[in-house]
Amino acid sequence: MGMRKKVRTKWKADRKVNAKKIRKAKAIRLVKAK
Repeated sequence: MGMRKKVRTKWKADRKVNAKKIRKAKAIRLVKAK
């Protein structure tokens, strides 16, 4: 089971990307709410 380390690093990168996506989505939602 040497996949665990790979998944963890990939998950970290995905989390960074997701943080950017979520921030964008929140901004869009705020604009739409107005």
